[in-house]
Amino acid sequence: MSKLTFTGKILLISAFSLLLVGCGKQIKNSDALLKKSVDLALNNGKWEKALDYAKRATKLDTNNVDAQIMVAICMDKNGDSDEAAKQLRNVILSTPNNFLAEISLGKILYCSQKYEEAYEHLANAYNLNNNSIEALSLYAECSGNILAKTTQELYVKLLNMEQVSNKFEIYNNLGVYFANSQNYSMAFSSFMNAYRLSPKSPIIVANLGIFKDSYQSDSKQAKFFYRKFISITRGNSAFDEQSKFFSSRLKDLR
Repeated sequence: MSKLTFTGKILLISAFSLLLVGCGKQIKNSDALLKKSVDLALNNGKWEKALDYAKRATKLDTNNVDAQIMVAICMDKNGDSDEAAKQLRNVILSTPNNFLAEISLGKILYCSQKYEEAYEHLANAYNLNNNSIEALSLYAECSGNILAKTTQELYVKLLNMEQVSNKFEIYNNLGVYFANSQNYSMAFSSFMNAYRLSPKSPIIVANLGIFKDSYQSDSKQAKFFYRKFISITRGNSAFDEQSKFFSSRLKDLR
Protein backbone atom coordinates (compact mmCIF):
# COMPACT_ATOMS: atom_id res chain seq x y z
CA MET A 1 0.00 0.00 0.00
CA SER A 2 1.34 3.42 -0.90
CA LYS A 3 1.63 5.81 2.03
CA LEU A 4 -0.13 9.10 2.54
CA THR A 5 2.22 12.02 2.05
CA PHE A 6 2.97 15.01 4.23
CA THR A 7 3.75 18.20 2.36
CA GLY A 8 6.83 20.36 2.81
CA LYS A 9 7.10 22.90 5.58
CA ILE A 10 4.85 25.94 5.51
CA LEU A 11 7.52 28.59 5.87
CA LEU A 12 7.48 32.27 5.05
CA ILE A 13 11.05 33.05 6.04
CA SER A 14 13.96 30.98 7.24
CA ALA A 15 14.52 31.51 10.94
CA PHE A 16 18.27 31.91 10.63
CA SER A 17 17.75 35.17 8.73
CA LEU A 18 17.14 36.58 12.23
CA LEU A 19 20.91 36.39 12.60
CA LEU A 20 21.35 39.32 10.22
CA VAL A 21 22.75 42.25 12.12
CA GLY A 22 20.01 44.84 12.63
CA CYS A 23 20.16 48.33 11.22
CA GLY A 24 21.61 50.86 13.62
CA LYS A 25 23.45 48.25 15.69
CA GLN A 26 27.12 49.02 16.34
CA ILE A 27 29.08 46.52 14.25
CA LYS A 28 31.87 44.70 16.05
CA ASN A 29 34.35 42.53 14.17
CA SER A 30 32.59 39.36 15.26
CA ASP A 31 29.22 40.73 14.17
CA ALA A 32 30.63 41.75 10.79
CA LEU A 33 31.93 38.23 10.22
CA LEU A 34 28.56 36.81 11.24
CA LYS A 35 26.78 39.12 8.82
CA LYS A 36 29.12 38.00 6.05
CA SER A 37 28.37 34.36 6.92
CA VAL A 38 24.62 34.92 6.76
CA ASP A 39 24.90 36.87 3.50
CA LEU A 40 26.90 34.04 1.89
CA ALA A 41 24.33 31.49 3.01
CA LEU A 42 21.15 33.43 2.27
CA ASN A 43 22.10 35.09 -0.97
CA ASN A 44 24.58 32.66 -2.52
CA GLY A 45 24.04 29.29 -0.86
CA LYS A 46 27.78 29.04 -0.16
CA TRP A 47 27.55 27.05 3.03
CA GLU A 48 31.20 26.01 3.31
CA LYS A 49 32.37 29.61 3.11
CA ALA A 50 29.55 30.64 5.44
CA LEU A 51 30.77 28.08 7.97
CA ASP A 52 34.30 29.48 7.78
CA TYR A 53 33.10 33.02 8.51
CA ALA A 54 30.84 31.86 11.34
CA LYS A 55 33.72 29.97 12.97
CA ARG A 56 35.92 33.04 12.66
CA ALA A 57 33.20 35.08 14.35
CA THR A 58 33.12 32.69 17.32
CA LYS A 59 36.91 32.82 17.64
CA LEU A 60 36.85 36.62 17.84
CA ASP A 61 34.05 36.58 20.37
CA THR A 62 33.49 33.33 22.25
CA ASN A 63 30.33 34.80 23.77
CA ASN A 64 28.68 35.51 20.40
CA VAL A 65 25.75 33.10 20.72
CA ASP A 66 24.30 34.00 17.33
CA ALA A 67 27.60 33.06 15.68
CA GLN A 68 27.59 29.73 17.56
CA ILE A 69 24.11 29.02 16.22
CA MET A 70 25.18 29.97 12.70
CA VAL A 71 28.09 27.51 12.96
CA ALA A 72 25.59 24.77 13.78
CA ILE A 73 23.25 25.73 10.94
CA CYS A 74 26.15 25.69 8.48
CA MET A 75 27.34 22.32 9.80
CA ASP A 76 23.90 20.90 9.15
CA LYS A 77 23.75 22.34 5.65
CA ASN A 78 27.18 20.85 4.94
CA GLY A 79 25.96 17.39 5.91
CA ASP A 80 27.10 17.13 9.54
CA SER A 81 23.73 17.14 11.30
CA ASP A 82 24.97 15.18 14.34
CA GLU A 83 27.70 17.71 15.13
CA ALA A 84 25.25 20.55 14.44
CA ALA A 85 22.77 19.10 16.94
CA LYS A 86 25.54 18.69 19.52
CA GLN A 87 26.56 22.32 19.05
CA LEU A 88 22.98 23.53 19.48
CA ARG A 89 22.44 21.44 22.61
CA ASN A 90 25.49 23.14 24.11
CA VAL A 91 24.10 26.56 23.18
CA ILE A 92 20.78 25.75 24.83
CA LEU A 93 22.55 24.55 27.99
CA SER A 94 24.58 27.75 28.24
CA THR A 95 21.86 30.11 27.00
CA PRO A 96 18.38 28.79 27.92
CA ASN A 97 15.24 30.17 26.29
CA ASN A 98 16.96 30.97 23.01
CA PHE A 99 14.33 30.79 20.30
CA LEU A 100 16.71 30.43 17.38
CA ALA A 101 18.69 27.64 19.03
CA GLU A 102 15.52 25.75 19.95
CA ILE A 103 13.90 25.97 16.52
CA SER A 104 17.17 25.17 14.73
CA LEU A 105 17.73 22.06 16.85
CA GLY A 106 14.11 21.04 16.51
CA LYS A 107 14.31 21.37 12.72
CA ILE A 108 17.51 19.30 12.50
CA LEU A 109 16.05 16.55 14.69
CA TYR A 110 12.79 16.61 12.73
CA CYS A 111 14.63 16.18 9.42
CA SER A 112 16.60 13.32 11.01
CA GLN A 113 13.25 11.71 11.93
CA LYS A 114 14.02 11.97 15.64
CA TYR A 115 10.49 13.14 16.22
CA GLU A 116 10.17 12.68 19.99
CA GLU A 117 13.19 14.87 20.77
CA ALA A 118 12.31 17.30 17.98
CA TYR A 119 8.83 17.71 19.45
CA GLU A 120 10.27 18.91 22.76
CA HIS A 121 12.46 21.58 21.17
CA LEU A 122 9.83 22.74 18.70
CA ALA A 123 7.38 23.10 21.57
CA ASN A 124 9.98 25.20 23.40
CA ALA A 125 10.51 27.35 20.29
CA TYR A 126 6.79 27.93 19.86
CA ASN A 127 6.34 28.79 23.54
CA LEU A 128 9.15 31.33 23.23
CA ASN A 129 7.62 32.91 20.12
CA ASN A 130 4.02 31.95 19.46
CA ASN A 131 3.83 34.40 16.56
CA SER A 132 6.34 32.39 14.53
CA ILE A 133 4.61 30.60 11.66
CA GLU A 134 7.71 28.49 11.09
CA ALA A 135 7.80 27.29 14.70
CA LEU A 136 4.09 26.50 14.75
CA SER A 137 4.21 24.75 11.38
CA LEU A 138 7.11 22.50 12.37
CA TYR A 139 5.62 21.88 15.81
CA ALA A 140 2.29 20.83 14.25
CA GLU A 141 3.93 18.56 11.66
CA CYS A 142 6.11 16.90 14.28
CA SER A 143 3.09 16.49 16.54
CA GLY A 144 1.27 14.76 13.70
CA ASN A 145 4.15 12.38 13.13
CA ILE A 146 4.03 11.12 16.71
CA LEU A 147 0.19 11.27 16.79
CA ALA A 148 0.25 13.66 19.74
CA LYS A 149 -3.09 14.86 21.05
CA THR A 150 -2.00 18.46 20.48
CA THR A 151 -1.94 18.03 16.69
CA GLN A 152 -5.45 19.18 15.79
CA GLU A 153 -5.22 22.16 18.13
CA LEU A 154 -1.90 23.24 16.59
CA TYR A 155 -3.20 23.04 13.02
CA VAL A 156 -6.30 25.01 14.02
CA LYS A 157 -3.97 27.70 15.37
CA LEU A 158 -2.18 27.72 12.02
CA LEU A 159 -5.48 28.10 10.19
CA ASN A 160 -6.26 31.10 12.38
CA MET A 161 -3.09 32.86 11.22
CA GLU A 162 -4.04 35.09 8.32
CA GLN A 163 -0.75 34.60 6.45
CA VAL A 164 -1.34 30.85 5.98
CA SER A 165 -5.08 30.41 6.48
CA ASN A 166 -5.58 29.45 2.83
CA LYS A 167 -2.64 27.05 2.57
CA PHE A 168 -3.77 23.65 1.32
CA GLU A 169 -0.76 22.05 3.05
CA ILE A 170 -2.35 22.56 6.46
CA TYR A 171 -5.50 20.66 5.53
CA ASN A 172 -3.46 17.95 3.81
CA ASN A 173 -1.34 17.39 6.89
CA LEU A 174 -4.44 17.33 9.06
CA GLY A 175 -5.85 14.69 6.74
CA VAL A 176 -2.74 12.54 7.12
CA TYR A 177 -2.89 12.91 10.90
CA PHE A 178 -6.57 11.98 11.09
CA ALA A 179 -6.08 9.01 8.75
CA ASN A 180 -3.20 7.70 10.85
CA SER A 181 -5.36 8.24 13.95
CA GLN A 182 -8.18 6.24 12.29
CA ASN A 183 -10.55 9.22 12.33
CA TYR A 184 -11.56 8.67 8.73
CA SER A 185 -14.46 11.12 8.51
CA MET A 186 -12.26 14.00 9.65
CA ALA A 187 -9.46 12.78 7.38
CA PHE A 188 -11.68 12.88 4.31
CA SER A 189 -13.07 16.28 5.26
CA SER A 190 -9.54 17.67 5.65
CA PHE A 191 -8.35 16.22 2.34
CA MET A 192 -11.36 17.67 0.56
CA ASN A 193 -10.70 21.11 2.06
CA ALA A 194 -7.16 20.85 0.71
CA TYR A 195 -8.46 19.71 -2.69
CA ARG A 196 -10.84 22.67 -2.95
CA LEU A 197 -7.92 25.02 -2.34
CA SER A 198 -5.56 23.26 -4.76
CA PRO A 199 -7.33 20.78 -7.07
CA LYS A 200 -4.24 20.28 -9.22
CA SER A 201 -1.78 19.58 -6.42
CA PRO A 202 -0.21 16.15 -7.07
CA ILE A 203 0.16 15.54 -3.34
CA ILE A 204 -3.51 16.19 -2.59
CA VAL A 205 -4.75 14.22 -5.59
CA ALA A 206 -2.48 11.29 -4.70
CA ASN A 207 -3.56 11.32 -1.07
CA LEU A 208 -7.24 11.34 -1.99
CA GLY A 209 -6.69 8.38 -4.30
CA ILE A 210 -4.79 6.43 -1.65
CA PHE A 211 -7.33 7.33 1.02
CA LYS A 212 -10.31 6.27 -1.09
CA ASP A 213 -8.55 3.08 -2.13
CA SER A 214 -6.90 1.88 1.07
CA TYR A 215 -9.01 3.45 3.81
CA GLN A 216 -12.53 3.55 2.38
CA SER A 217 -12.45 0.82 -0.30
CA ASP A 218 -14.09 3.22 -2.76
CA SER A 219 -12.60 1.95 -6.02
CA LYS A 220 -14.60 4.30 -8.23
CA GLN A 221 -13.30 7.44 -6.53
CA ALA A 222 -9.83 5.96 -6.14
CA LYS A 223 -9.60 5.39 -9.89
CA PHE A 224 -10.75 8.96 -10.55
CA PHE A 225 -7.96 10.43 -8.43
CA TYR A 226 -5.32 7.99 -9.67
CA ARG A 227 -6.14 8.90 -13.28
CA LYS A 228 -6.11 12.59 -12.46
CA PHE A 229 -2.73 12.25 -10.78
CA ILE A 230 -1.26 10.52 -13.84
CA SER A 231 -2.71 13.23 -16.07
CA ILE A 232 -1.50 16.27 -14.12
CA THR A 233 2.00 14.86 -13.57
CA ARG A 234 2.61 13.60 -17.11
CA GLY A 235 6.03 14.76 -18.24
CA ASN A 236 7.24 15.44 -14.70
CA SER A 237 9.88 12.81 -13.93
CA ALA A 238 9.72 13.58 -10.20
CA PHE A 239 6.42 11.70 -10.07
CA ASP A 240 7.28 8.81 -12.41
CA GLU A 241 7.56 6.21 -9.66
CA GLN A 242 4.23 7.07 -8.10
CA SER A 243 2.53 7.29 -11.51
CA LYS A 244 3.79 3.79 -12.29
CA PHE A 245 2.39 2.52 -8.99
CA PHE A 246 -1.00 4.13 -9.62
CA SER A 247 -1.09 2.77 -13.18
CA SER A 248 -0.51 -0.72 -11.81
CA ARG A 249 -3.14 -0.16 -9.13
CA LEU A 250 -5.67 0.95 -11.77
CA LYS A 251 -5.31 -2.44 -13.48
CA ASP A 252 -5.98 -4.20 -10.18
CA LEU A 253 -9.12 -2.13 -9.58
CA ARG A 254 -10.78 -2.96 -12.91
